[in-house]
Amino acid sequence: MSKSIALCMITSKEDESKTRELGEALKPFVDEVVITVNSPDGTADFKWEDDFSAARTDNFSRTNADWILWLDADDTLTNPERLRDLIASAEEKKVAHIFMRYQYAFDENGNCIDEHWKANLLKNDGHFKWEGAIHEDPIVVSNTKTSRTEDVVRVHHTDESRVKESTDRNLRILLKEVEKKPEDPRPLFYLGRVYVGMEDYQKA
Repeated sequence: MSKSIALCMITSKEDESKTRELGEALKPFVDEVVITVNSPDGTADFKWEDDFSAARTDNFSRTNADWILWLDADDTLTNPERLRDLIASAEEKKVAHIFMRYQYAFDENGNCIDEHWKANLLKNDGHFKWEGAIHEDPIVVSNTKTSRTEDVVRVHHTDESRVKESTDRNLRILLKEVEKKPEDPRPLFYLGRVYVGMEDYQKA
């Protein structure tokens, strides 16, 4: 019997419609779509408090699927029909943590200029935890195997207005994180990247 897959996504009220469109597009390739709508006033599914890891932890808690694929509203996925083959192979090899290439930014000619690996397909067995209020990642906390795939790629789509909005949000969150965890290099690194994007090189 094939393992069940849940597509898990967190979103704001403003992006709820777009998130549901992505869910509908990927519905043929998964068994369940789990969307958690965040709002600062607590009137949605989850009260947003500038902590992506907390929101993702809550979102993941809403499914019992064997595997979880997580994306954001402004992403697409190439070759989603390959997901079940990836999972079948991972089960055979005792892999629980699958990294995909994440094409994050493009130049004016459509060439990818920022690509990195993201652990986007996770066995839902408690082997990881979410860490980081911003640029969060699932961190392995138990002995398990990881792998990478070239078959399925996560692609990020954005525009100038969204870049400005996310930059302002990320700066706000990272300044709080650095104040809270001054010895942690990770938020400092991402804060530096935000300042580079703002062309404030002295602060970077």
